[in-house]
Amino acid sequence: MSIEIKPVPKFAKYWKINTRNIPHTLETAAVYSAKKAIGFRRNMHNQEVYLTIHCVSPRYMKYLSKKHRNKNTLTNVLSFPADMLPGDVEGPRVLGDIFLCNDVIKAEAEEAEKSFEAHFLHLVAHGTLHLIGYDHEEENDALVMEDVEKKIMKSFNIANPYA
Repeated sequence: MSIEIKPVPKFAKYWKINTRNIPHTLETAAVYSAKKAIGFRRNMHNQEVYLTIHCVSPRYMKYLSKKHRNKNTLTNVLSFPADMLPGDVEGPRVLGDIFLCNDVIKAEAEEAEKSFEAHFLHLVAHGTLHLIGYDHEEENDALVMEDVEKKIMKSFNIANPYA
């Protein structure tokens, strides 16, 4: 599979994406995926924005899921939005943290006959969208979020993740 990384808009220079334990071969693409997702919020185009993407063990992901979702199960991605600063405070906007579990992502990718890289980048985008206010609790919201995810994946030359 060939992942294509196209330039992001100039205003994306304000967006700082930190990574922790991400496979080296996917680090640049993961940052790009997060930036593409942030680009769907026009009010953030000229803001200094920070977020961190972590890859964690299954044990730690299960711990996070149990502690924060009250579910004693593994999951592929969890997003934790930061507390937002009041609107009158100037400075960078910290969006929060995204936690990914590579073992779960690999298993899901194999089961769905997708590449690990495509599934991983989709989940980075998915987690980032949660940090900027998207959700899939209601059917209409889910359709909107899925449409944005499809557009982000298309920018990588990756097929529709929901097909």
